[in-house]
Amino acid sequence: MREPAPTRRPWPSLAPLAGFAGLTAAYVSTSFGVVVAPQVALIAAAAVSGLALVAVGAWAPLVTLLSVRMFGDVGAIVGHVATFAVGALAVAIVALALVAPLQGRGRSVLVTIYTLLALSVGWAAVGYGDASGFAREWLRLGSVAALAILALSVAQRAGSIERLLRIALATAVIPAFVALAQFGTGHVAEQGRAYGTFSHPNAAGAVFAFALLISLALALRTRRPLDWSFVLLFCAAVFTTRSLGSLAATMIGVLALTHFRLRGVKRGLLFAGIVGALLVFALSPIGAERVSELQSTTSYSAAAQGHITNSLDWRFLNWHLLLGVWREHPLFGTGQSSTREFVQPLGTLPHNEYVRVLVEGGVVGALVVAFGFLCLIRAVWRRPSSTLAGSVGRALVIAVLVDGVADNLFNYTPAIYLVAVGIGLALGASRVEAREEAPA
Repeated sequence: MREPAPTRRPWPSLAPLAGFAGLTAAYVSTSFGVVVAPQVALIAAAAVSGLALVAVGAWAPLVTLLSVRMFGDVGAIVGHVATFAVGALAVAIVALALVAPLQGRGRSVLVTIYTLLALSVGWAAVGYGDASGFAREWLRLGSVAALAILALSVAQRAGSIERLLRIALATAVIPAFVALAQFGTGHVAEQGRAYGTFSHPNAAGAVFAFALLISLALALRTRRPLDWSFVLLFCAAVFTTRSLGSLAATMIGVLALTHFRLRGVKRGLLFAGIVGALLVFALSPIGAERVSELQSTTSYSAAAQGHITNSLDWRFLNWHLLLGVWREHPLFGTGQSSTREFVQPLGTLPHNEYVRVLVEGGVVGALVVAFGFLCLIRAVWRRPSSTLAGSVGRALVIAVLVDGVADNLFNYTPAIYLVAVGIGLALGASRVEAREEAPA
């Protein structure tokens, strides 16, 4: 009796790959067309995005936008083409998130965020007249929420998020190596701070801090050499930026990870390692100068009177002046993103996300944002801390709250994109993880 012929394994569908290749080609061509007709090019990019939604799916454009944005701040090198390519990709992400398959109330949350951002941005546009600029801000902030929703959608169907987190981390590897090369060769910004492929050392520090927390959560779970190599790379990269805010976020985030993931001696050893690394930083030439700057600070009131001796004093004065602006618009504020250009008493950004939210949104906006963050915290804390999703989500949320105290975190688009993807993956992770054993 003849044996049945072996069943041939069907070839994988090439539709997603072909659709994504066509979409990428369309973005490149339309980005060059913006020189002649920017509005037409943006509309064309949005139309192409809509046609490619079914073929492409969620993960490919998500990773592409995250990757391109890691290099989008190098305007002098990449030029306006990268800027408009990022904008076109953001249009695709914002549209794709509305049709992505979701479980639960994710889509209604996304529509609510889009609407609230539109109201606040519109309020600012009416007050300051720059409609196109504020529309771009709506697109930028809307794409942050869209990335989180797309990551959530992908995670709900993936079962495990380990591989997805590593892919997201890979987008920050080249910027980290660039920062190390800058530091090693002396091609750094003022005060000897590396900045990688980003616009400012603080932006680089935020990206590397969040990447470090994700990679450490993976390493503690899998103990794979690849994950530990990510930990070492991003740890070194954070130190080269000499960003005190990022270092503080890293320290608190790592403490959160060790609290939720380790017990007994292992927790103590890792805690001792963290303290040792901070001491090395504080006593080395890399960090000693930064730390010594803070010793000349007298008080908030002295800085508010104009006694400026370091960057912390300058921040105190800036916050004092911005709070004065808020007192003129206490209820609804000056409008979303108005502090990026129009509301700047000292000619620059607030360097504090809490002050920024209060000034731009007023009491009403601040309450809305606070409610949203409380809902996010509740959703994250519902994931067991023994799982990868629970530990990643907790560490990232805590790090965001810490870093926002003295940085312009939500103006660091690459960093906040990485956070959005990480938290989205954590929230969408399969419930199977909840039944896994906690690590020793």
